[in-house]
Amino acid sequence: MAIPARTFHRRQQKAETLSATETDRVLRIVRIASHAAQVFGSEEKARRWLSKDNRMLGATPLQMLSTDAGAHEVEAELNRIEFGDFA
Repeated sequence: MAIPARTFHRRQQKAETLSATETDRVLRIVRIASHAAQVFGSEEKARRWLSKDNRMLGATPLQMLSTDAGAHEVEAELNRIEFGDFA
């Protein structure tokens, strides 16, 4: 998750904005979720893929999105799936 749910709700109640780092994390997740939906043909299939353990990544894709390096690995995996490059 880009930001703990409790923190998000507290900020929402106080009408506070996200920090730059939190905003980057949210945008990263949205961008990759959108790419996954495009690759898999639906948001539901993308959601399942993002939440399922992935041997190539060593974790769920969603867990990998907490860092830039992890996000790049997830994007590379999506590109391999999209373009059929499983080597």
